[in-house]
This record gives sequence, structure tokens and C-alpha cells, in this order.
Amino acid sequence: MEKPQAINEYRAGLIVLFSIRRSKEGGGTNNDKIKKYVVNGEDEYNERLETLERERKDLLEKGIVTRIYASLNRRDINKAIREFKRQQLEADYYDEESKNRFYLDIKNKWISALMKPSSRADNLFLIDIDKEKISTKVIETLQAINAETKLTYKTKNGWHIVTTPFNPAELNGIDGVEVKKDALMLVSF
Repeated sequence: MEKPQAINEYRAGLIVLFSIRRSKEGGGTNNDKIKKYVVNGEDEYNERLETLERERKDLLEKGIVTRIYASLNRRDINKAIREFKRQQLEADYYDEESKNRFYLDIKNKWISALMKPSSRADNLFLIDIDKEKISTKVIETLQAINAETKLTYKTKNGWHIVTTPFNPAELNGIDGVEVKKDALMLVSF
């Protein structure tokens, strides 16, 4: 099966790649994020994706199922820096042990700041369809509201459609359809 990479125009920006072991596939209760990479540009994206793919295959041979995800929306470094500084200032008022934990886990704190919805550079939506086929009602609704479809790809249990923003209420009532505003895009499973 062909696996989605990313929308080409968005791989050129700042993106976060994740290797995740989902709880329903043996991970922890909060989806274990095994590896995280902040990449800037298509070459770095492709290089890190290749590394994550190799690691995913090695883990699969050991019976450990992981998936690779990418931030759907590119991230804005200046917005993320402001968010990180806010978190850092807040940490100044933590008790000593909590403050130390903040600084000892700095990479994860930085990625957390990047992944805040306020740090996104784009505003794409991901429609998660847990059905074998995309209903004509979904397609007709997206056309009627002029939501531009950027990418459509098969997932393990259905489909993902990446679109420009629209009123999510337009798809309410369609069984098996969920609209996500700043989601992770499935890259490999």
C-alpha cells in the first residue's frame, strides 16, 4: 500500500515527526512517543523519515508496532519561542524539584511549545473517516462548502482527508467522521 508522505508544499517548513506506539497496539495509556524530531525543510524531513522507517521496521521484527506521524500544520518558530519563554517563566515559580525536571526535559518542553495550536503556521484540517469507503455525502459536502482537498490517503482503518479550514459542523451527523483542527498526520503504519 502506498503510504502518505506529507503535502509537498508543507515539507518545506518546520514540522515535527513522531514515532508513536499507540495504546491500542500495546503502548502506554497516553500513546508512547518513542522518538520525536523537529525538522526544517524537505531534505531533513526525508532524512529523518527514513531513519524512523528503519527503526519502525526493526521494532516490528521484535513485535513492537509503531506508527509514524507528522504535524499536519507547519510550525511557526517565533510563536513557539514565545510559548517556550512563557513556559520557562512559569517554571521559575515552580518548586525546586519541578523546576529541575523542566530543565532536564528541555527537548520535550521545546517540542511541546512547538506543538501548541498557537504555534502553528498553517491552518489545515484533517478529516478522520473510520469507514472502508469515503461516503459521497462527505465529498459532496466538502465541494458545497468550497473546502479545498489537499490530500486524501488510506489509513489502517479508514481514510484521512486533509483540507483547508471550514465549519466542522457541516460534517456533523455523518457516521464515522471526525474533523481534527491541528492533528497529527499519519505518515506510516
